[in-house]
Amino acid sequence: MNLAQRQVEIVHIGCQVNGAVMAQLGRNMTDDIDGILKDARFFVCDHDPLYTKEFHQLLTDSGVEVINSLRSGLRPKRVAFALLRFTPSN
Repeated sequence: MNLAQRQVEIVHIGCQVNGAVMAQLGRNMTDDIDGILKDARFFVCDHDPLYTKEFHQLLTDSGVEVINSLRSGLRPKRVAFALLRFTPSN
């Protein structure tokens, strides 16, 4: 989700997703040339087991901070507004 441009990017739709697929998605998203996270500072995700340690490490190594939402069901809008406080204004 790009709040400044009000964009949401869907990176994959599939019925047989596993850790290997997620690792490839992480590599695609953090690609230096056309990855959707190349200029991102944060990636917000839930506690789904598909977000493996390898996936987290790929994002962290590329400079993207991974933020896990609270298990109690923190609303995505609240997370987005919280991130806005940490993002320098243009």
